[in-house]
Amino acid sequence: MPRFTQMIDILLPPLCAGCRVPVPENQTLCVTCWQKLAWITGPICSVSGVPMPYDLGPDMVSPAVLAKPPAYDWARSAAFYRDQVAALIRRMKFSDDPDLALIMARWLLRLLPLGQPRDSLIAPVPLHRWRFIRRRYNQSALLGQHLAALSGFQFVPDLLRRRRATEPQTSLSRHRRHANVRGAFSLGEKYASDIVGKSVILVDDVITTGSTIEACAQVLRRSGATSIGVVSVARVLH
Repeated sequence: MPRFTQMIDILLPPLCAGCRVPVPENQTLCVTCWQKLAWITGPICSVSGVPMPYDLGPDMVSPAVLAKPPAYDWARSAAFYRDQVAALIRRMKFSDDPDLALIMARWLLRLLPLGQPRDSLIAPVPLHRWRFIRRRYNQSALLGQHLAALSGFQFVPDLLRRRRATEPQTSLSRHRRHANVRGAFSLGEKYASDIVGKSVILVDDVITTGSTIEACAQVLRRSGATSIGVVSVARVLH
């Protein structure tokens, strides 16, 4: 089998997921593409993960969180939504390239805090069924599935469901985004008792204003989840 794999690599060498130049192994980026990724390295708000202009320590909290604490306990994003990161996410979502989810799930793995309970649940932000039918997959679910395999946590793809179709958040103002997702999510009926006392990690591809993850976290909190974290591939910088 190793020799067969080597022959395949010679005939069809692995290519960079970004620019398609040859790389040592599949599902990786070349050095040039890697250097174009705009990582979020800090300082950040310890709760929302929003980048902050000054480093005031590991427990620093943003004014927005102080004014209105979110329903989740912590949120982290791997990179800023721009340039190479934005291009990769768009390819994953709209150009039928779901294999990119494995690369991005490795980025998400680094965001998980040490000491996360071993019985934590990983749940994706759900798509409405009609959008799922058109796209054929939920990019957040693919990310969550790979993250669960890498971390050992339980993947629950239908923990949340989207009760109604919503407009794409990218086309709306901040105020309309909140209204757009209000009441749009609910807990999967069969998980009403399973979620009580559990830690949940929500997975999404991009955080824009945070309206979607807040709406999902509120459902989980009302349902009895004791700890709610959020990881996303990217965050839009306002």
